[in-house]
Amino acid sequence: MSWTIFTPVAEIKKVYPGLSDEKISQTVKNFKEYDLDKNGHLDLHEVNLMMEKLGQTKTRLELNQMIAEVDTSNKGVITLNDFFRLVGGPGGLESTQFGRIYQSSLGKLASFHEEAIRKAAGPPAKSQEEIAAEKLEKKLQASQKKAKARSAASEKP
Repeated sequence: MSWTIFTPVAEIKKVYPGLSDEKISQTVKNFKEYDLDKNGHLDLHEVNLMMEKLGQTKTRLELNQMIAEVDTSNKGVITLNDFFRLVGGPGGLESTQFGRIYQSSLGKLASFHEEAIRKAAGPPAKSQEEIAAEKLEKKLQASQKKAKARSAASEKP
């Protein structure tokens, strides 16, 4: 069973104008990843699994407090709207315990991901100027080597 988010990107952008299409898509993807039973909200169990995945083990009491900080529906769950507020929407939820953990963990995961991509890609590509400078340096070294060889050959009796 799967569910669909009926709020189009254009509607989300009206509420959260500072979020890019990419950020909106990633936020929806993250929400769906943690919404294991696909009911459109994150309950205590799903928030617990999310915190564990982010490397933050919490007690049941701490989880309930974290949910209460962001729960605008007062149903003890985190809706997609609540989740969007965590990633830069109105309401400033980055100051909540849940928001700080989520944002800092995403940063760590993003840094780890970027580092893995850099390692897999190898050294950065050289610019045309760097390539030209290296060629010029090699030519200069080759001509200096030839000059030394000619000089050494002319000095031999």
